[in-house]
Amino acid sequence: MEIYRGARGANNVKFYESEYFVDEFNYRFAEMEFTDQDLCNGDLDAAIEFKFINRNQYKMDNVEICYFQTTLNELYKAADGRKMELEGSFGNKVKANMTVSNIEWEQLPTFTDYLRDGYEISLIGAIDFTYSNGL
Repeated sequence: MEIYRGARGANNVKFYESEYFVDEFNYRFAEMEFTDQDLCNGDLDAAIEFKFINRNQYKMDNVEICYFQTTLNELYKAADGRKMELEGSFGNKVKANMTVSNIEWEQLPTFTDYLRDGYEISLIGAIDFTYSNGL
């Protein structure tokens, strides 16, 4: 499986590639951890594309079996265990289902959150005027 940030055919960027597995049709992927920055650059309605690849071990080439394009908002809605249907690529009529079992959202504090909570910042500056820096 490969995950891309961006729409199909646009300037999408691959940011995740899963491990390869052989001859398993009901494969269960390990738990993955991403930030919203990884998935959609912070835009919850931006396109995220999942590609499922079949690797020919003898020819050492990859063939795309099916793909699925969604947004992070749609993944949140599907996290209740609902199946999402995947479409075949390259005109194939391949159909598959993907189930999102769980999505956890963790709000990480920003720099300003730390300041609001009362953390103090100290700044120390120094200038090196020694001869070793050159003239």
